[in-house]
Amino acid sequence: MSTDPHHQLLIKWLEGAYTLEKTLSKALTRQAKHAREFPELQARLHEHTRETKRHCELVKHCLKDLGAEAPEWRAKASGFAGAAQAGFTGFLDNTFVKDTMIGAASEELEISMYQAIIALAEKLGEAEIASICSDILEDERAMLAFFNDNLPQMIRAGVENNMLRG
Repeated sequence: MSTDPHHQLLIKWLEGAYTLEKTLSKALTRQAKHAREFPELQARLHEHTRETKRHCELVKHCLKDLGAEAPEWRAKASGFAGAAQAGFTGFLDNTFVKDTMIGAASEELEISMYQAIIALAEKLGEAEIASICSDILEDERAMLAFFNDNLPQMIRAGVENNMLRG
């Protein structure tokens, strides 16, 4: 493993990405269960759960290439999830809306995170890591676009069909 401080920073950021992906894979499963009244969203959440699990493996591969191991994630993950739940959406009563907003906010976070990792990896000459993270970034952008394109219609449908209850 490199002792270069910039490579150490890349490892730390990849560990953060791994932790976040692990956390979100569990959250996506829960969100899909809450989205049963919205089959298109539920299907997309199941698809993104599979993508997220693949992202975990890809990030783990990047860490191994740098001589590092994937971190233990449980304690960190629950802290992030709790902060997101309380801080971002504490004012919302509806689980579906809350989950969807947390999902969209998480995608924004992942996009920023992967952009930073890609820039650092490129600067350090880690082309394979930059390429892998660029592929992951596209998945995250696609999921955010899905949330942005569909949330307003789902809210309207939920109100019309009396599905948005606390």
